[in-house]
Amino acid sequence: MTKSLRKDFGREIKKNLGRFISILLIAALGVSFYSGIRSAMPAMHKTVDATYDAENFMDIRVVSSLGLTKGDLNKIKGVFGVSEAEGSISKDFICLANSNEIVTKIISMPKTINDVNVNEGRFPTIYNECVVSREFLEASGLSVGDTVTFTSGSDEDIFDTLAADTYTIVGVCSTSYFLNGDMGTSSIGDGIVDGYIIIPEEAFVIDYYTSVHVVVEGAKELNCYGDEYEEKVQQVIDSIKDISEKRCAIRFSEVRSKSADNTYCIPPFMIRSDVVTGVMSFAEMEAMMYKIEGEDLYLIGTSEHSMI
Repeated sequence: MTKSLRKDFGREIKKNLGRFISILLIAALGVSFYSGIRSAMPAMHKTVDATYDAENFMDIRVVSSLGLTKGDLNKIKGVFGVSEAEGSISKDFICLANSNEIVTKIISMPKTINDVNVNEGRFPTIYNECVVSREFLEASGLSVGDTVTFTSGSDEDIFDTLAADTYTIVGVCSTSYFLNGDMGTSSIGDGIVDGYIIIPEEAFVIDYYTSVHVVVEGAKELNCYGDEYEEKVQQVIDSIKDISEKRCAIRFSEVRSKSADNTYCIPPFMIRSDVVTGVMSFAEMEAMMYKIEGEDLYLIGTSEHSMI
């Protein structure tokens, strides 16, 4: 830049000083606004991550259309990289209050994963007590100390799932499970979940979980929005998928057996020689089946032998 050009710039600025200051302030405001936006997201991510860590929030949620059993839960606990795993039960019901059908998600009280915070009142101590979300109170017009009654909202009998249909509200709660306020959709009512309540697990009478929540070993030390976290969690997801096909087959067999009015049983693993008399010769049995030395006890080849 030449000396004469600098002088020309200086004269222009002096002649239009007010306009120059206005443009300068607009530019400064724009830069500040942009810097704030760029720094806000990392700060928000850090805050959310700290909240998740404080409440031991799950890294993985495992679901199945046929539900998950204690056997499934134990197998997931045994997957490499799993630090903790916990079964959870939830189902949607209808609450009639304020002349409205309030679609409510009823959830079992977690033990160690997805901690629940009680902001008013106390935790439930018996099966027919509950804590509720603020959203539920606003939709229903109820308050702590009131009782609330639910219906299934379908042809199902509510007592096929719950031990009681009426609960006493003993507290107001919050959980990071619904941190963004979206409680999802439902197949009953108007299709939108309006609020949730949390009850003791023993208030459910079903013998399976609707989901299993998993905490990945070492994931808490990482930012949940980072690539390293995603890679660590994905490795465990892949390992759970590896066992899913076999576990789904076992669960399907259990459900089908119950629906066919069959009795599920575990057969004895050892049988006496007279059980297979007429099925095979003694010589064949001696040659083909393992036995306890000095005892008339043989290891079964298939469960049919011990079911004869």
